[in-house]
Amino acid sequence: MLGSNVPDLDVERRRALIVEKGGDRAYWAGEPLHTDSGAGRAVKTGPVGSGAVAKVAIMTTPEPADRVLARASLAEGDPTGWFDRLYTAAARGEAEVPWTRGRPHPDLAAWARPGEGRRALVVGSALGDDSELLSAHGWAVTGFDVAPTAVAAARDRFPRSTVDYVVADLLNPPSAWHRAFDLVVEIMNIQAMPRDFRPAALTSLASFLAPGGTAIVSEVAEENQDMANWQSPPWPFSRSEVESVAQDGVRLVGLDTVRDGARYWATFTR
Repeated sequence: MLGSNVPDLDVERRRALIVEKGGDRAYWAGEPLHTDSGAGRAVKTGPVGSGAVAKVAIMTTPEPADRVLARASLAEGDPTGWFDRLYTAAARGEAEVPWTRGRPHPDLAAWARPGEGRRALVVGSALGDDSELLSAHGWAVTGFDVAPTAVAAARDRFPRSTVDYVVADLLNPPSAWHRAFDLVVEIMNIQAMPRDFRPAALTSLASFLAPGGTAIVSEVAEENQDMANWQSPPWPFSRSEVESVAQDGVRLVGLDTVRDGARYWATFTR
């Protein structure tokens, strides 16, 4: 069985090899593989078998699981499917989700305003920390994630929460969300998509904002990164990409850099 002879490695060295059901081949960063279970490693080329069950094997590799999974998913033309695979592996203790902190994002916590019952939407709600922060400030919060495993985990973490945690896809959102939210929060999610997919994602983002509402967008700032040596994901944003949220009646209020210039923090209104 895949991974049966892989040692229990220190958590800081754990990385995932994903063998996906859905064909007769497995993929490592988009390349066909078969596994050498005796050595606990992957070898390029070779069939796995169409009946293979999706399995995560722990192995030592210089790359984090999110990068490996993202490349495999993108090779299949799926820009978001790897999120649930990563959360599933993390739930088994076999990988780490790099953006989970166990607490609200500090920049959002510093910004937080009273909601007074107004509607808020958290994009990529993950394990629920940002959604719960806004709920505690009086917002009627919907937190959505494309990963069902993440949504289930958030519900389990906060069983008495008033937040509506739902599974949804930013690239194909519910029509009922059109101009429905007084606050829209997007912090470091769309940057996990390559640029080809971003225009559609940013159009969806702008569409959620109600007249008079506020949208917050924060992403890694390309202009202050060493892009020649950058390893993705995430794929940092250019300033013009952030500004492009201003569409269909949405306008930019302010665009700053935070974290010593490492990230953009932008606000919009309609």
